[in-house]
Amino acid sequence: ETAKTAVANKADKSDTLKGYGITDAYTKTEVDTSLQNKADNSTVSTLQQTVSDQGGRLSTAETNITSLQKNSATKTELSDGLALKQNITDNNLNTGNKTITGAINEVNTAVGQATTTANEAKTEAGLATTAAGEATTAAEAATTAAEAATTAASEATTAAQGAVQTATEAKTAAQTATQTATLAKDKADKAIPAPTGPCTDTTNKCVLTYNGTDYAWEVIARSTDTGL
Repeated sequence: ETAKTAVANKADKSDTLKGYGITDAYTKTEVDTSLQNKADNSTVSTLQQTVSDQGGRLSTAETNITSLQKNSATKTELSDGLALKQNITDNNLNTGNKTITGAINEVNTAVGQATTTANEAKTEAGLATTAAGEATTAAEAATTAAEAATTAASEATTAAQGAVQTATEAKTAAQTATQTATLAKDKADKAIPAPTGPCTDTTNKCVLTYNGTDYAWEVIARSTDTGL
């Protein structure tokens, strides 16, 4: 009985959805018609790329417009700038708005004056260089003279030191000789006795004799002797 009931509830075999009681589904014809009105994927991709390219071009155009807006002068700015430009019909050098010809002449004059000033400065620099060279030469000569004077002073000092040394040595030698002479005199005075007796009379003639042991003075002629 259950099987019969289940079979009774089944839909009859049909070739369409409607035959199964589905009334809100598209038919094959309706689907085919709708698909014919749709674009292919390749066409959509192409359109998307085109839109993207146009978007890039639009962005570039916007950037260029912004740049032009920043770099473009206003009417007032153009008027002010043109007011500063030279009037090509004005050849009067004394006007505030000088002509191109006048400006060129003025520049040429300024260049000429600058050239003259530069040449004068160059000449002065040359003279200064010459003077500096002469000063350097004089300084070198002075240095050479100072070195020569220093050398001469050093040599004079050395010679003076040598002379002092020689004088010191001579003085020492003289002192030594004096001491030697004094010692010799003292020794002689001790060895040779002073005259005694008649020999103390300078009018008498005496001789010093030596007997191998002692010295003695002897009169050999008296002043009272005939002929003296």
